[in-house]
Amino acid sequence: MQDHTRIKDENRLKNEDRYYHILQAIPDAILLTHTGDNAVLDINEAFEKLTGYRRGEILGRTCDQLPFFPKPGFRTQAFQEPEATDEAREIETNIFRKDGRIACVLITSRPIKVAGDICRLNIIRDITGQKQAEALLWKSEQRMKKKLDALLSPENDTGKPELADVIDVSTLQSLMDDFNKLARIPMAIVDLEGRVLVGVGWQDICVKFHRVHPETCRHCVESDLHLSANLQPGEFRLYKCKNNMWDIATPLMVDGRHVGNIFSGQFFFDNEPLDYELFRSQARRYGFDEQAYMAALGAVQRLSRETVNTGMRFLMKLAHMISQLSYSNIKLVRSLTERDALMNSLQASEERYRNLVDGVPVGIFRTTADGNILDANAPLVHMLGYHDREALLASNAAGIYASPEGRKQWKVRADKEGIVRDFETQMQRPDGNLIWVRISGRVTRDDENRIQYYEGVLEDITERRQTAEALQKAQEELIRKGKLSILGQLAGVVGHELRNPLGVMSNAVYYLQMVLTEADETTREYLDIIKKEIDNSLRIITDLLDFARTKPPQTRTLAVRELIDGSLGKCTIPKSVAVRIDIPDPPPVVSVDLFQMEQVFQNIITNAVQAMPDGGELHISTRYVQGSTPDVQGSKGKTDEHQTSDMVPTPDFVEISIADTGEGISPENMEKLFQPLFTTKTKGIGLGLVVCKNLTEANGGRIAVKSRLGRGTSFILTLISSPPPCFFPLPWPDRERHPPF
Repeated sequence: MQDHTRIKDENRLKNEDRYYHILQAIPDAILLTHTGDNAVLDINEAFEKLTGYRRGEILGRTCDQLPFFPKPGFRTQAFQEPEATDEAREIETNIFRKDGRIACVLITSRPIKVAGDICRLNIIRDITGQKQAEALLWKSEQRMKKKLDALLSPENDTGKPELADVIDVSTLQSLMDDFNKLARIPMAIVDLEGRVLVGVGWQDICVKFHRVHPETCRHCVESDLHLSANLQPGEFRLYKCKNNMWDIATPLMVDGRHVGNIFSGQFFFDNEPLDYELFRSQARRYGFDEQAYMAALGAVQRLSRETVNTGMRFLMKLAHMISQLSYSNIKLVRSLTERDALMNSLQASEERYRNLVDGVPVGIFRTTADGNILDANAPLVHMLGYHDREALLASNAAGIYASPEGRKQWKVRADKEGIVRDFETQMQRPDGNLIWVRISGRVTRDDENRIQYYEGVLEDITERRQTAEALQKAQEELIRKGKLSILGQLAGVVGHELRNPLGVMSNAVYYLQMVLTEADETTREYLDIIKKEIDNSLRIITDLLDFARTKPPQTRTLAVRELIDGSLGKCTIPKSVAVRIDIPDPPPVVSVDLFQMEQVFQNIITNAVQAMPDGGELHISTRYVQGSTPDVQGSKGKTDEHQTSDMVPTPDFVEISIADTGEGISPENMEKLFQPLFTTKTKGIGLGLVVCKNLTEANGGRIAVKSRLGRGTSFILTLISSPPPCFFPLPWPDRERHPPF
């Protein structure tokens, strides 16, 4: 079962071409493991080249079965410890290749999702060459450090200086060769161990004889050391060596320390007699070819003391120059070494900083006072929707804020308080989408209190705000539904309990009006007031009952004119309000519940009349419309004109508009227009329009509202159109009894 699952997972990964090609294109070795059972899901070709193991030898194995790790405990540490965060983990270790060689690798491990499963992506980089180079470099640095310490620290006697490390041997050799062609003076640079580093013009008697025989060679070295002992800078010493030839030496100093000597020698003075028998005896003593030895003796230069003094003045200047150049070279090497170390440290610090700031889950920014973006991390680039970091750095902070006011408020607070925490505003991405962010940052100033830059962190809180708003709306809706539920229960009880007493009171008023025909004007006025208040109370009770439970409509086909006239006849229209009715020919016909729709029309007409306390025009019009219609239930308006709408498909319908020239409705009130218990009237409970909406929708229609402050309001009802019956009654049967004007 486990092998079948592995094969299924492998095939699923192979089928994702994009994933497969990306995996194979990565130059580092990739090992993809499953977090649940720690089994290997996939590897790439670079992994096969690094370890020598083929795909079939690795897939399906668990982490503790991998053959190339030396310690089982390390396998658990590297692959089997789950992490709750997405932070990468780096581990350096050795692995055994299949051919037995050892490689040093750096493993970067990070949890990822593949096809919905939690997996671990392990990137394995071969750093064997890097480690070997670092080891060689470390050894070289230690050797050079030891030499420099010996040269530059007189109190440090842990190592002896080596002159060859601080002079340019090839350049000095060329210089001495050229000088010897002119002056014919033999010269050599010798370190304190007696090793000749640079030499020119040496005589055959020394090269072919004295430096060849062990004893005479020892005489040469002993003479060199004796000649150079306790030499002071700026002086030279003349000495006849144990092989009976003249030598001269002057010291080489570096930073006040004696590190070697410049020698000249293997000559005779031109005014001294030459003891040939002494040299013949030397030839016989050391086994030299006497004839060749004496010929070499004859070739030795004979110099005047003036020539020797002139040459030594040159050699002392040369020694001083070499000392100065050597010391400068050492200082240069030290400076370059320190610079390289500093640059490497800075680069490593920069990489650590960049890895740190790019690894945090929030955006990090730094801007100038005028909004130029100096730095931004990868999460901020992604958060703000830019393709790369360079594109974001090329922009300005003023173009990122959704409004100039948001950036202004942030800067004002930062300039005043220094540190600003949890400042929320909106920012705009290049694609036009807006996001909510929370900014915490500070302002940095120079010594003169001038602003250098702003820096801080950004957190995308768009989803959090949306969730909070949705939760708040859900809570408000839950509270509203709870209130409405209680209101519905209360409405049923109160409606039934009050309707009967109000009916009795209405009948009593009607009776009093009938019998008190000769009553005074005040009595009749008060009876009319009682009648109006009873009617108003009955209408409120009716709204309560209709809101609590809307009855199924008893529809019938009727003319819209009949519906309009019947509704107008039941409303009180003051003389200051002019009524205008526009109905097309043939007159529209709808199929609705006459009682319910008359209640809707009465409520809307009454509201329209009340919106024109100083008079105006009530315009009722109808028209046929094809297709679909806007239905308005909420409101989002402009500054002077607004409407509520959403598109709902309907069959062909009749549109009935009831418009007034009153005060209009403000945008904020439009948003609450159809909410239960919302009202701007001193009398009323805010259920009239809710009942109108419910009854209209129960009859298959829709209701919409348009309004302009100071210009009036239009309620638009759309009802499904019906074909007229075979016998069409007069559209205004009660016109004489209930005139609309």
